[in-house]
Amino acid sequence: MIWVDTLRLFDEPIHIEDVDFHDNVIKNSNLSGVRIEKCVINGLTINGIPVEQLIVAYDQIHGSKQ
Repeated sequence: MIWVDTLRLFDEPIHIEDVDFHDNVIKNSNLSGVRIEKCVINGLTINGIPVEQLIVAYDQIHGSKQ
């Protein structure tokens, strides 16, 4: 396991592409304004809540974008 422990890695926003974050944890981090686009989200959770279920519930209330 590799630990990255810093308040801010870069002074400017970063763009992460083609990275495998499978089975990793992001903890105690500021994710304000982060966008996740065109990614596999199977099993992705936020604070223990499955994101796929959140998207289904959102689509039921607001209509699907697909």
